[in-house]
Amino acid sequence: MRQPAGATAPLKGKWTLGRGELTTIALAKEIGADLRLRDDYAARRFAEQQALTVFGCVGVLESAFRRGILSDLTEAYRKLVASGAYIGEKILTASLARLKQPPL
Repeated sequence: MRQPAGATAPLKGKWTLGRGELTTIALAKEIGADLRLRDDYAARRFAEQQALTVFGCVGVLESAFRRGILSDLTEAYRKLVASGAYIGEKILTASLARLKQPPL
């Protein structure tokens, strides 16, 4: 895995993030990535503050559904929640409503 050239400490500031989150955000900035996948709330907010576009698992699943790669978004969300992933019910409900899909 490639490491960023610069130190990650200057990025940290007030954020309580682990080394992995800081390293990936620093590397994304360094290489000019236009998209960064993040699910951790604090890491998402920090990445957005660093002017990076963030996309979490709900966004990935929505995109797959819109493109016809995923046929049942509601079931995908049910499986995601059953796997132990924590995603707020409001987020999933809003996503399903936005795409006119049956509720959880």
